[in-house]
Amino acid sequence: MNRTQKIGYIRGLQIFLFVAFLFIVAPVAKAQYKSQKSSAKKHYKQALESYYNRNYKKSLFYLKKATKSDPKWISPYLLTSEVYYYLKNDSGQREALTQATRIDKEHRYPKIYLSLANLDKSQHHFEKAIENYNRYLEHTQESDSLFLDEVHLRLESCRFTIEAMKNPVPFSPFSIGEGINTEEDEYWPSISMDESTMVFTRLLKTDPNSKQRYAIPQEDFYESKVDGDHWGQSQNMGFPINTPDNEGAQCISADGRLLFFTACNRVGGRGSCDIYLSLKTADNQWSSPINLGGPVNTAGWESQPSISADGRFLFFVSNRKESLGKTDIYRAERTGYDKYGRPIFGKVSPLNNKANTRYKETSPFIHPDGTTLYFSSDGWPSIGESDIYVAQLNDKKEVISCKNIGYPINTFQNDEAFVVGATGNFAYFVSDRDKMMGKDIYAFPLKTAKPNPVSFVKGKVIDADTKKPLRANIVLTEMLEGAKEAELASWRDNGEFMVSLPLKNNYRFTSETKGYLFYSENFNLTKRSSMGKPFEITIAMHKLKKGATTILNNIFFKVNSYELDHISYCELDYVYSFLQENEKLSVEIGGHTDSMGSLDLNKQLSINRARVVRDYLIGKGIDQSRITFEGYGYSKPIASNKTVDGRQQNRRTELKVIQM
Repeated sequence: MNRTQKIGYIRGLQIFLFVAFLFIVAPVAKAQYKSQKSSAKKHYKQALESYYNRNYKKSLFYLKKATKSDPKWISPYLLTSEVYYYLKNDSGQREALTQATRIDKEHRYPKIYLSLANLDKSQHHFEKAIENYNRYLEHTQESDSLFLDEVHLRLESCRFTIEAMKNPVPFSPFSIGEGINTEEDEYWPSISMDESTMVFTRLLKTDPNSKQRYAIPQEDFYESKVDGDHWGQSQNMGFPINTPDNEGAQCISADGRLLFFTACNRVGGRGSCDIYLSLKTADNQWSSPINLGGPVNTAGWESQPSISADGRFLFFVSNRKESLGKTDIYRAERTGYDKYGRPIFGKVSPLNNKANTRYKETSPFIHPDGTTLYFSSDGWPSIGESDIYVAQLNDKKEVISCKNIGYPINTFQNDEAFVVGATGNFAYFVSDRDKMMGKDIYAFPLKTAKPNPVSFVKGKVIDADTKKPLRANIVLTEMLEGAKEAELASWRDNGEFMVSLPLKNNYRFTSETKGYLFYSENFNLTKRSSMGKPFEITIAMHKLKKGATTILNNIFFKVNSYELDHISYCELDYVYSFLQENEKLSVEIGGHTDSMGSLDLNKQLSINRARVVRDYLIGKGIDQSRITFEGYGYSKPIASNKTVDGRQQNRRTELKVIQM
């Protein structure tokens, strides 16, 4: 039995006593641990045989006779506690265990206290449970570290729960409405980044068309769109997404065009359950799902995908053989695209031990901020059987911190399938609190464990001449440090893209595609406070030909100076790389100003600025014969010089193709 199996075995028995065998053969030294009365031993043997045959009532009948014959013999009380455990009779179990503690003066059976502690914890008597866990740990001779780790985890969970209940977090849940929730079970919500679309799973007991009852309940995906201030009537997503088989545990990409989901035991599958992908086509139809294949899917179980806002990382749950615990959270990094624009994933690795434990982690949700991950676990101190936790990730998507999101968001039951809208204003979860309605999707204003605020850029890439959509690679980097924030691509069929960005930085934006001049832009998100006003942009890219021009929007100079601002170096280095890759290109660097000041001063300023850019590129290694420079002053404005914004646009540096 490996470590994971052993944990599961311990948990399956709830760490209760193995009394049916242990206590009749254990070595004894005093009378209370061994009976001399033949009638007591006879009845105990009869009780044990009934217990083995799962005839618990008959076993209790003989146990009462045994304790009557010898009230000071401990074994019948221990077996009685075990019988009552299987009968789910807490009071009977507690009475038998308490009597056993009175007899066991020498603490030969410290697991009595462990069983009492587990019983106390299940009945929410946390102070008493702590006392009994400590008694067990004080007297036990147990040496198995996994077993003891489990005990310590339960002890810490009791302590955590007491403090959490003393300090509840804000929580005011409400049903998200009859457009989504029905008398059937609804669960696993996932939301597009603009919070206009929700995809969820519905468990159907009857066929919605024929009204005939299914022999086995059917899981299908449904979609709802925001209609004013509420969620509109949900619609079955239909074939080929929904099939006669079950589908579930899904997520939708930020732009609403990719659907990742779980399906089990399908033809061509790699393991018991695999992750599949479907693409929404230009005519608004979903393509036939494909299996993501290796290394995401293995011979094990893979499920519960969550895709990052830029599509670069896929988080999911697996029990593959190298997992630390029963199930772990993994991340896969996108390594490319197929000919249809679907992502290809590789570089699969588990999250570190600040998230994954030796137990069970499930339902990861990566927020559009890219650094906040919500997930469920039973391997950290918890209020219920499993709780929701929030983890913070670094730039490499490694977990750097993790905490429980608190009570009463977390309950005494299993809590999972927790998602948060991109604005961070509302969280969504699943509950069966209305027993008449079954499982439904609820929301509540999120006041704690909030993600970082984000905005998003929504754009379209087109050919500057034909206006036809282009597929382009798009990279966003933080302006000051040059850290890469997002990598994605526009869709080939419509040129559209969408990406979220934290509301804390200035960003450099670059769009590139083969055969075209690159396009650069920048966004200031340090003052934006809402996703209600996203950046919308149309990127017109020019074919790489003589005379083609692009503005180097991320080159900046000090005021009335030709001294480069240090944030310009990322753009300059990009231009250097572009010229290296296109060795036959000769280009002109053109400097332009606004109309403030004299003609001569602006002319000279523009010449100096263009020369500084040229000199930097030559200094990096570009042959000087390939780069000329020219200063145009304010002779070629592209906007009005009467406005602040217009003058800012006119102060620019351009790159023009001279020769190919």
